[in-house]
Formats: sequence, C-alpha cells, structure tokens
Amino acid sequence: MSLSSVLAKVALCQFLLSVMLHIFAFADGKIKSAKDANPKNNDGIIEKLDESKLFTPAKGFIWQFLPEINGAFQMPVKWHFLQATNDSQIVYYMTKENIETEGSYKTGLSVNVIRKVKEKIGKDALKYAREIVSEMIRNTDTLGTAVGQASTIYQYTCRSRIKGKEGLAMIVHNLAMANITTDTFYLITFEFPESQYEETEKIARVMLVNFVLDDEI
Repeated sequence: MSLSSVLAKVALCQFLLSVMLHIFAFADGKIKSAKDANPKNNDGIIEKLDESKLFTPAKGFIWQFLPEINGAFQMPVKWHFLQATNDSQIVYYMTKENIETEGSYKTGLSVNVIRKVKEKIGKDALKYAREIVSEMIRNTDTLGTAVGQASTIYQYTCRSRIKGKEGLAMIVHNLAMANITTDTFYLITFEFPESQYEETEKIARVMLVNFVLDDEI
C-alpha cells in the first residue's frame, strides 16, 4: 500500500465480546478477562491499561499500546508503528516495512477507529460495519466470511484475495466491528503478499487474535 493510499484510507474510511467486563483480551482463540489490567478508580473512571497485568505476548512479539482507545495489539518486535489522525478518525499502522522511510508497506495491520459514527457519517456503527463488509464481498475474490455477536458488540469478518500494486496478489483479512452502545466502529485489516503466505499467515493469526480493546469506548 502506497503512502498516498495510506492517507486516502485516513480520509475516506471515516468480536469484541462483552460479558459484564469492560476489557477483553483474545488469546489462543479463547476469551481471557483483562479486567484487572484496566481497573476503575474510586470515581468509576476507567484507568490506563497496565502492561504488567496483560498476558505474556507470543514469542517474538510485544504489546503495542493505543492510548487514545485504551487498547493494545501484539506486534512483532522488529515491526514499525505509525499513527494518523484527522477530525473523523484515528488510524494505527503496525507494519513490516517502515512507511515513513519507504513510503509504502506491503505487510501489516491497520486499525481504523471512528467514534460517534452516526454524528460523523449519518449512519450508526452497526449499519456502517455491515455496509463495509458487504462492499468487500461484492468487489473482491472472497475466500471466507464470518459473523459474530455477543451482548452489544458485533463483528463481521471477510477474508479476500485482491490485486495490489503492479498486479501483486494480496491476501487481506478484514474485521469490521461495531459497538452499538458507544457507536464506535473499528476496521482491523491485515494484508500481505500471497507469495509470503506460509510465513506471514502465522503472524496474522497472532495479531488478529491477541488484542485488547475497551468496550466502554
């Protein structure tokens, strides 16, 4: 993805499960409580994530914290982090290539976050998530889809094959999530060249399964 595409994504793209906890961590496909990693103080205000209370990251990974949304994702130790923000959304990038020096990336994960979606784009987070994934299914070579829901959190997943720059075949995992209580939308995307499937799919599985988000944001 080129730097111009990165910026366009910022401009244009304006399972978390909730079962009586305010934070969840996904590990090995099972939900683990991270409530103690994000306690409330005496005023009932959620405090900053405490790294020491999170489960140990996978070998070769570190926790990358996203303080604006009180979240964290596991990222390979030698990867690069970049944040882009405008009036409508925040986008985080965790990439193999250094976007700032190379001007683009081929392999990596992005997290797009829009809060108060209806106020900004005229439709709520749930409707927006459904539309985003429906558009992906219509316009890509879809390899698989899934839907999940628990309490107020909905997830729509789409895995696709697309043609990237110079006709490069890319595999793209998209998780569109909607918190219908807070009206927050998340689009979590992991993309990589299909020619690197064997080595990169393992990284994708770690990053798309092991993360923590605050369901009160």
